[in-house]
Amino acid sequence: MKFLLKKGFTLVEVLVVLILISLLFSFLFIAFFQSVQSSLNIEKSANQIKKQANLYWFLEKLVYTAQNFSIINGTAIYFKGPCGLFHKGIVKCALIYKKPWLYYYEYPYYFEPITDFRNETPIKLERLEKLSFLVKTKEKILRNYEGALPDFLIAKFNDTEMIFKFSH
Repeated sequence: MKFLLKKGFTLVEVLVVLILISLLFSFLFIAFFQSVQSSLNIEKSANQIKKQANLYWFLEKLVYTAQNFSIINGTAIYFKGPCGLFHKGIVKCALIYKKPWLYYYEYPYYFEPITDFRNETPIKLERLEKLSFLVKTKEKILRNYEGALPDFLIAKFNDTEMIFKFSH
């Protein structure tokens, strides 16, 4: 009798190896997909923190250089001072929240009321779900205010609260 030498794999062996390789790749794909999702969430969080930091820096510049300001209904804040981005000298500037956008206005100051902006074109700063400006004095928290710098200015947007303290 002659013995036949086996020189290959059976169909069952090949299928088992293919199934094992496909399972391995499916686990690797799931792990890769989860890492991509995680990195996208981290990027989204980082962008949100960057926007908050930029808004804080912008508000800080306006607030701490203002000579006086006015808040109307907690959604609009008007400043007078050397805080302009586009005009030199004393300017009037405003941050006005018209849901869902925060707008910035700037106009050279010519002794008009600081809430008068005529036909100035606003600049869209940020899309926000909610925003409010509040003034805290020694006695109470106000949504409407006009005059000299108060003790505190509170800016609340989305889930963040910024508190600016003025030293008198």
